[in-house]
Amino acid sequence: MSGKHIQLLIITLLLMLLQVTILNRFQLFGWATPYLFIYGLIKIPTGMPRWATLTAAFSAGFLLDLFSNTPGLNAGTLTLVAMLRPVAVKLFFPKDIIGSYTPSPQIVGRWQYWRYTASIVVLHHSLLVFAELFTFAYPLFISRRIVFSIIATLFFFILFELLNKGKVKR
Repeated sequence: MSGKHIQLLIITLLLMLLQVTILNRFQLFGWATPYLFIYGLIKIPTGMPRWATLTAAFSAGFLLDLFSNTPGLNAGTLTLVAMLRPVAVKLFFPKDIIGSYTPSPQIVGRWQYWRYTASIVVLHHSLLVFAELFTFAYPLFISRRIVFSIIATLFFFILFELLNKGKVKR
């Protein structure tokens, strides 16, 4: 395991701790809950084997479920999003970049990176909210919750990228 993998693991664990201790109990304006722990999934290097990505996503989701008392909710959604992540990588990243790289605006391009990130966040939040509520009976409530959570999460991800702007490595 390389140094950047260990750094990503530590960041993800810290974000998971923040999620479990503060963010799960905190809602912005009564609608939005930022889910910052998926930043680790977004930043997994593209050359990482698929089985390792799925195992990491399931393990992170299982840990969140364990400490959030939500059996299977996060493990299922994170594993499904990790399974669909290669589709987003192929869709939004340039094909001329060869090898393994950690997705960032400086490497793949600003707009490609943010489209990729937004697609992962939209997919995750939609799956999570529908799995959590397990109903389609309140479409306005569900839509607001998903949209405001996406906006809150992307706001924090933009802050992360601004703070991490000069520290990009392939």
